[in-house]
Amino acid sequence: MRRHNRLSVRPYLTTWLHSDTAKHIYAIALLNNGLGPALIKSFRLEVDGRVMIGEGMEPIDKGLKILFSQYQYHRSGSFVAKGYMMPAKVSHNLATVQFFGEKVPTPEEVDHAFKKRGKLLIEYESIYKEKWTLDSSKEGL
Repeated sequence: MRRHNRLSVRPYLTTWLHSDTAKHIYAIALLNNGLGPALIKSFRLEVDGRVMIGEGMEPIDKGLKILFSQYQYHRSGSFVAKGYMMPAKVSHNLATVQFFGEKVPTPEEVDHAFKKRGKLLIEYESIYKEKWTLDSSKEGL
């Protein structure tokens, strides 16, 4: 019975990369596909093996500057911080990027930048204090 109760409220964080290549828009979403809330214990973004440090959107902005320094873009998004309780079946757009100008990256360049050069690590817990880690390099954006 206890095992069933724990499974019935297990969170499961995952990421999703979606795009509108005709408009040069790319977005990374964080989803809780589990049955219970996920208590965020830590949120870390790495680019080329370096941890992006800062408050709020700073790590995401720093990462995008490294990944796409040769391109012009607009960015919007949100972040999750330590202590945030992400409800089940909720998603957040961590970053939506729209490229503009004469030179824009190919979809393959964007895919490579997000999947091979960037790494998202989120430690989280269930309401029963069971611990998990989302590692985007292992699950594949």
